[in-house]
Amino acid sequence: MGQASSSLFVGPSCRIEDSRALIIEDEAIVAADIELTLHDRGYITVGPARTHNEALALGVEAKPRIIIADIVLSDGTSGFKAVDEILKSTDACVIFVTGDPDLAKVVEKAGPCLIVSKPFCPESLEAAIAEAEKCSHTHQGMQATKWAVHKLAHDQPDAPFSY
Repeated sequence: MGQASSSLFVGPSCRIEDSRALIIEDEAIVAADIELTLHDRGYITVGPARTHNEALALGVEAKPRIIIADIVLSDGTSGFKAVDEILKSTDACVIFVTGDPDLAKVVEKAGPCLIVSKPFCPESLEAAIAEAEKCSHTHQGMQATKWAVHKLAHDQPDAPFSY
């Protein structure tokens, strides 16, 4: 499979210094939908990353303000763990996407992480992004997000997930 690419889409209200968004998603159509929604909200998108290593490379370099991540990546690794590692070097709000209702329930129980279930409509993703942006404006919100992602990364078995 191919390497992650970096797309730069700049919307009308975009400010480069604080508007990068990292997409961690292994399904090309889903990644494209996420990218369009972020572009419409004025974000510069980075990715999509399909694997753990691609996510880390792009996330550490880009220092995104927002991360939208699938939970199970194409290399069988955990999106939770990739995001947890990225958040060690930057503050970002996080939205997880998944088609697995059991994983959606796990995220909902973890705390202030947002979850969007696949398939999703653009309005659902836009609502989650708006909610994540509110959280990103406070130190307390960012720390709560980091704690929840860290808990998800360390409390879940390695992918593929089993229940």
